[in-house]
Amino acid sequence: MAVGLANRCAGQAPAPHVPSVVLGSRAHRPDEGEIHGSPGSQFALRINNRRDATLGNIRSVSFFIDAKGAPQKPFRVHIYQANEASGMPGTDLLSQPLIVAAPAGGKWVDIDLTPYRIAAPRAGFFVAMEWLGSAESPGPEAVGEDHVLRPTFEFKESLTWSYTLGIGWNLLTLTNGEGRRYNAMVKAEVDLIK
Repeated sequence: MAVGLANRCAGQAPAPHVPSVVLGSRAHRPDEGEIHGSPGSQFALRINNRRDATLGNIRSVSFFIDAKGAPQKPFRVHIYQANEASGMPGTDLLSQPLIVAAPAGGKWVDIDLTPYRIAAPRAGFFVAMEWLGSAESPGPEAVGEDHVLRPTFEFKESLTWSYTLGIGWNLLTLTNGEGRRYNAMVKAEVDLIK
């Protein structure tokens, strides 16, 4: 479990009788490559409701943080509703900033969202990581001293969008030699109503 700054992630678990489903990355290990950001930049994975199920609240989100760099450096979590017209991230569904830090790198880092009671949009949503600056490393030159998000090639489609200050959102369309797309290792656990 990620360490929530100001204890914002200390909610109670949902009732045990409500089943859940994990959406997004199902990989256990990352593929080759690294995803770096500079302060203010974001990477967001689109989480699709492939079952067309009735979803409840988002219980948790997870990021695979590498052991390289500074894995314990804080980052901000965003949950975006998908913009129906453009397909890119739209409105942030978190009503307040959620800043967390990984206890260690080289593994999945889980962030409990049950206290926020965010309903999962049936058409899908985005889970994003925003890189933050600090007094010690305020600018883009701090990239090597930040956390590193790991990629996966498990999807045949591009689901990851990057956000750069002054430019906006752009869809990542990189592929490997097998036609698989380069995407961020991100997942969400969501209540499954039916």
